[in-house]
Amino acid sequence: MKPTSVIFLIVSILLASVGFLLCMTATSLATEQGIGLFTQIGDDDDNYIATETFTEEELKKIVVKVSNVRVNIIGGADESRIELVNFMNNSYQIQAGRSTLQISDNSGITGIIDIDNFKINFHGFRDYLHYLFDYIAGRPQKDQVLNVYLTDEADLVNFNITVGDGDITISNMTTDCDYKIVIDSGVVDINNVNTDSSIQIESTESSNIEINNVYTDEIRIVSPESECFINISETTFSRAMYVEAKSGDIVYDRVEEDFAGLDVKFEALGNTISVFGENYSDSYVEFNAPVDGEENPDQNPDTDPEPTPDTDPVPEDTTSPEEETTAPEGGEEGDDTTAEEEETTKPEDIGDLEEEENNSSITIPANSLTIIIADGKIEVK
Repeated sequence: MKPTSVIFLIVSILLASVGFLLCMTATSLATEQGIGLFTQIGDDDDNYIATETFTEEELKKIVVKVSNVRVNIIGGADESRIELVNFMNNSYQIQAGRSTLQISDNSGITGIIDIDNFKINFHGFRDYLHYLFDYIAGRPQKDQVLNVYLTDEADLVNFNITVGDGDITISNMTTDCDYKIVIDSGVVDINNVNTDSSIQIESTESSNIEINNVYTDEIRIVSPESECFINISETTFSRAMYVEAKSGDIVYDRVEEDFAGLDVKFEALGNTISVFGENYSDSYVEFNAPVDGEENPDQNPDTDPEPTPDTDPVPEDTTSPEEETTAPEGGEEGDDTTAEEEETTKPEDIGDLEEEENNSSITIPANSLTIIIADGKIEVK
C-alpha cells in the first residue's frame, strides 16, 4: 500500500472516531437535559407520535383532508391539540390562519419539496431513522392516525373532513357547528354529539355509518352510487333527516314512538320496509307536517275538511284616491323601503337558500323524514 493511501486511511479512521465520540457526548448531554434524539417519540406500542397545539380563540373552521388515515375528533379535552401518529416528518402539513385550521397529508417528494412556498422541508436523516429501523427489522407498517382534541369552549362554525380509505370517529362534541364528512370507504362513527347545526355524510364507495346518541338540526347521509350500511340509534333531529343509498341496509331506532309533525317517505323498491314491527312493500308514506296557515299540526289534508272562512264581512276600502296617491314621507326612499320589506325572505325560505349556498344538489324540506334505498332493506323501530 502506498504511503499516501496509508495516511488517508489513518486520517479517515481518526475522523470517524472523533465523530463517533462527538455523537456519544452529544447523546449523553441531551439525555441529561431531557432532549430527545428524535423529534417523534414512541409510546409503549412503538407508535411514533407528533403533537401540535393550537388556540381556539378566533378559530371558526377546521378542515381535514387526508388519504388512508384514521381520523378521531374528540371533544371535552383539557387542551386543544393535534396528535399525528406514525406520520413521518414532512408527510403532513398544518396550515393555521386567524380563523381556519387545515390539516392534510403529503406523499412522496411533495412532503420534502414545498413548491408553493419555494422551500425544502428536510431537517436531517434522523427524522427517518425510526422507519428505517422498522423496515430493516421487518416490522409491519403501522396505521396512521390523526387525533384532533378540542375543549368544550371551542366556538367552531364548520368542521369539514375528507378521507380516502379510512375510519372517522367524532365523539363527545358539544360545539354548535356544521359537520361535513366525505369518505371513499371505511367506517364513520358519530356518538355523543350535540349541535344545533347539520351533520352531512357522503360516501362514494362501500362504507359503514354508525350514529348514536346524537342531537342535531339536520341529518343528511348520501351514498347513491355505492353500498352503505347505516345504523342510527338514540338520535333526534329538529328539522329534517334524509338518507339515501344504492344498496345495503338502513336501520333507524327512533327515539319517538311515532312520526308526529313529520312528512315521512320510505322507499325500497322490491324489498321489505319494516315500520314499528309492521311490514310494507316498496314504499311507506305519511303526511303529518303542518302546512302554511294551518293551526292544527295534526290535521290530515287528505281527509280533514277545509277550514271554513270567517263569516264576518270584509270591510270596504274607504281610502280616498288622494290618500292612495300620497307618497310616503321621504319621497323615493319610502318606496325603496316598502319594496325591501316586500322582498324580505320568509323564515321558511331561509333553509332552502342556505342549501343552495352550500352547493348541495338536494334540498331537504323542513319537518321531513326520508329514507331511500335502491337495493336493500329499511327497518324503523
